Amino acid sequence: MWLKGEIMSSVKICMTVLLVINTWTDIRKKEICLPVLFIFLAGGILWRIRQGLLWPAGIISMGIGVFIILIALISGGMVGFGDGLLILTMGSVLGAVELAGILCGALLLCGIYSGIEYLMLKKSRSEEIPFVPFLLIGYLGGIFL
Repeated sequence: MWLKGEIMSSVKICMTVLLVINTWTDIRKKEICLPVLFIFLAGGILWRIRQGLLWPAGIISMGIGVFIILIALISGGMVGFGDGLLILTMGSVLGAVELAGILCGALLLCGIYSGIEYLMLKKSRSEEIPFVPFLLIGYLGGIFL
């Protein structure tokens, strides 16, 4: 499943492209590129249907993204709605365990980064931190480790 001396599959290349594009827009504009996101989401769902993996595996992995979207709605934006949409899109291709591992790594890295900003750089706790770069690092870490 992960890259260990093999050529990257088209799914891994597409996921990397999705995350790189959205990392750039998240850092620069603090938003997610919705047209690209919806193209990848539609492609991921169609890929799952073609592979016969939509039920139950696809629904479970996309359910993680739906859960994040619900948290974004309940928290009033403390968690980004766009981040939830991106995680939903990632779930349209990745398995639930793989996605959960990426999320755990991304949350750990984001926590370390925000702690450094808060404690050493004296940044405000209310300052927004783009989350997509941490998803990209978590994903690439999973591919290459």
